[in-house]
Amino acid sequence: MALRNKRIATSLAVSLGAWAIVPNTGSAQTAPNTAAGTQANEGELSTVVVTAQRREQNLQEVPIAVTAFTPEQLASQQITTTLNLDRYVPNMFASNNVGQGSANVYYVRALGQTQSFPTFEPQVSTYVDDIYLARQNANNLSLFGVESVQVLNGPQGTLFGRNSTGGAIVVTLTRPSQKFGADVELNYGQVGDSWADVYSGRASLDLPISDKFLTRTSVYGITDNGYVDAVTTGERLNSTNNFGVREALAILPTENLRWDIEGDYERNNDANLLNQPGPDANRISYTGFSTTGGALLPYLTGEK
Repeated sequence: MALRNKRIATSLAVSLGAWAIVPNTGSAQTAPNTAAGTQANEGELSTVVVTAQRREQNLQEVPIAVTAFTPEQLASQQITTTLNLDRYVPNMFASNNVGQGSANVYYVRALGQTQSFPTFEPQVSTYVDDIYLARQNANNLSLFGVESVQVLNGPQGTLFGRNSTGGAIVVTLTRPSQKFGADVELNYGQVGDSWADVYSGRASLDLPISDKFLTRTSVYGITDNGYVDAVTTGERLNSTNNFGVREALAILPTENLRWDIEGDYERNNDANLLNQPGPDANRISYTGFSTTGGALLPYLTGEK
């Protein structure tokens, strides 16, 4: 069964992008490096700037349990997706939802939600550039082109809504720069012996048109041929074929005024069907689902 999720979104004066996020983080509670803030002198703690109270503040002055990450910390600690955050955030659990590859399950302080139904809101909310992702269906984020990532322990209902009882994951994307620059990343990997060959690539380009009109374009793609052998149908399951593009514009008419306009398009063809260890170090599944549909497909749909 191929599960697809399409999303088109734009926003004015705030950024939106549920993917294109690059390593930008580090544990702000220990903060050995600068985190979107001031470089400290030798022997002094650096200033870690967070937005846990909807404004930029020094972490030491914020009365909230926050774990913040900078791009350098994300890279050094190999945090490539939001699923990796639970390795460094106390009292946090993260896992991909069963069935849907684009949806993640988060628990903070034992509060969370496993359901991805349209009427269910998770107890751990996800924000990308202050835009709330209302459902689990698109909260599996790859961290590329990210300025910072913050995990706030709940409850956070006062500033982040009733859906933040357990906490909130706040992702801030990199805004267009006044200098020309680019980031490119290509990867290849293999899951186990004779398993899925995984190819991925992502790139960002900062192209300032003038001092008052800045642009940033980001693209990504990932594909693999699946790592689960379906015993019932003989097919290869849990493959991934995702791609997306994001465009960010910054207009600076005066020194004290800035407009940020951003939009993104993403297409996910990703599944996470139940599987188990099989012979020869492979993963197998006994499900009747297939890449072309279930057993009742001819009786529930028209002609292909």
